[in-house]
Amino acid sequence: MFRRKYSQRLTTAEFWNWWASFKREASNAIESGNSASLESEITAKVSAFDDRLDWEISEGLTARHAFVVTSGGNPETRSLAHRLIADAPEADATFEYHDNRRPQLGVQDTELEVGGVKVDLSLIAVSTKLDESSQVLDIEVYHPMFEMLGDEAIRVAFLFVDWTLGEANVERWIGGLDAVSRRPPNAVDRHSFARAVAELEGQVGGPSWVKLNNPGDERSLDSVFVKMPLKPIDFPLFDRHVRATFDRKSDQVEPDFARIEREFGQICGCALVAIEHRSDEFALHFYVDSEGDSFVFLTKLLAEGSSFHSLQDHMDPQWNTVIDLSISTA
Repeated sequence: MFRRKYSQRLTTAEFWNWWASFKREASNAIESGNSASLESEITAKVSAFDDRLDWEISEGLTARHAFVVTSGGNPETRSLAHRLIADAPEADATFEYHDNRRPQLGVQDTELEVGGVKVDLSLIAVSTKLDESSQVLDIEVYHPMFEMLGDEAIRVAFLFVDWTLGEANVERWIGGLDAVSRRPPNAVDRHSFARAVAELEGQVGGPSWVKLNNPGDERSLDSVFVKMPLKPIDFPLFDRHVRATFDRKSDQVEPDFARIEREFGQICGCALVAIEHRSDEFALHFYVDSEGDSFVFLTKLLAEGSSFHSLQDHMDPQWNTVIDLSISTA
């Protein structure tokens, strides 16, 4: 029960007003085993809100059911899904609400019908390879029927991984994903795959500042400090990049990270993720909520600095600016 749609016609308030009138019908259909009858109605309404979003009704964590409206891993719509679910009704015994797919234990042992073909998900195996620079796993998802599924194979692979790890953990810890019809030599079952991801999470731990030395280019960039690992999924609303430059004092060596994060991050409600050091200046890289007041607060605070020089900003929901910076200086 998930699909793609057309163009935005409903506001957030209109969407949840519709749900309030439809919720009882949805609950009755699910509990009578007739959930398929809901697909066209829910698809039409989610489509009318935004055609780039996906949806799903699954088993809830505390409620009987979970209504999920998700970006489907698309960074450009992550904040949109998050804001929609933030305005959802309070969870009750019947429904809870999420902006990403949750792990669905047991689903991986069932059959999924794809284009009239029944795919036994228990036959899927996954191979992993660590990308040490990004601290993510590149994976190959194998099923003997993927060859006959064609383009649908990659969708099945993504769904399987989402249901195994949860969509948020897929974005945190999975890099490249490919669907293959020949079993890789090191492929393992879903339990071993989930353990491999958990082990990686344990090894990486929480974010910390890492110094990356620049190989030397025309920008005279001495070094870059990046808060690694970079996980945009943990900041779903922070889709606007801000780069502020300051004149560098001759005796200034390394940034006081704690002070900068305290003054800017906590006060302005933004994420400081990188600092560039050059011979004559340094630059701070932030991400902020493009629809909140963070940008105004941040720019005002930055401009008050005695050595403030310039500021540039642009929409960057994928955090490509800082990811590219960290790769080029690693």
